[in-house]
Amino acid sequence: GKYNCAAKFIIRVFEDGVVRHVPSEHKIREIEHYYPDTHIQIDVQEGQRLSDLKLQDSYSYGLGIVYTGAQNREELLQKYNDIKNELNLKIE
Repeated sequence: GKYNCAAKFIIRVFEDGVVRHVPSEHKIREIEHYYPDTHIQIDVQEGQRLSDLKLQDSYSYGLGIVYTGAQNREELLQKYNDIKNELNLKIE
């Protein structure tokens, strides 16, 4: 493929809380456009309490998924961290 490595990253938090901000669909599409071949899926909505989410493990809460690729592991991790910061998910 186009990239030497790729990953499915699960955006997680490790404490319960209420979702206070999720990015708009428009913002998600902007991020995907800026990072070609990236797909972002957000699985929470504003106002949701994380402990009310179904199908979670016993120690963390999944907020969404980022699929992306890069030329090496370091670039891949940096890209994921940049994307996660741009998503600006807020849990209170």
